[in-house]
Amino acid sequence: MNLLDAMLCVGGVAFQEKEAASTYIATLDNDLDDFGKKVLMLTQEKEAAVELDILVDVLPSSVSRRP
Repeated sequence: MNLLDAMLCVGGVAFQEKEAASTYIATLDNDLDDFGKKVLMLTQEKEAAVELDILVDVLPSSVSRRP
């Protein structure tokens, strides 16, 4: 193997590593987006639960409440 072949080989490996790193970063970015969506959904569910709790508290006592 001459020097040019060695340089091409190293360059090819470096390119493959770069591509793998880019794919990994894209996967992490997607995972982060999914996590953000889950946090938003949980926040919305919590807000809805608080609103429901407030509504139950202001219901007239003559309205029967289900357990």
